[in-house]
Amino acid sequence: MVEFLVAVALVAGLPAMLLGLLQLIVPGSTLHDRVRHRISQYKLWQLMVAIALLGLLFSMTTVGAPMVPLSLAVLIVLVLFVKAWRDEFVFLMGLREEDFPGRNDKLIWALVLLLFAPVGTWFFRAYRLTHWPEPEPQPRTEAMPGSAVPGPV
Repeated sequence: MVEFLVAVALVAGLPAMLLGLLQLIVPGSTLHDRVRHRISQYKLWQLMVAIALLGLLFSMTTVGAPMVPLSLAVLIVLVLFVKAWRDEFVFLMGLREEDFPGRNDKLIWALVLLLFAPVGTWFFRAYRLTHWPEPEPQPRTEAMPGSAVPGPV
């Protein structure tokens, strides 16, 4: 258990420490901004899944019968796939018929997603990202405490 806590502390703390040192040494570094932008793209659930998988990996190496951790890892992968499939299907159903070039394209994509779930999800995601790319996340600009924020005139 202690090894797991040390590994989590290293995975979470080491990048934060390096970024903090980089910001102190070179405050206007483009490297720091790029790394911060990359890290901000991850969501909290993704970090929690990574820590859970790391815990499963440690328990598989320490437990005599690794069947329970292996089953949990398979279950986590299955849940992540169902979430990805659901997101793609909801996006497809939110589109209009006019958004597709062909007459029955929406119906065809729905059948592909339903009948060929693992491969269909991958194909539709590739099609979606080529036709409707995800916008780049914009960094938040918050006013510093004590700074003058112009109000409505």
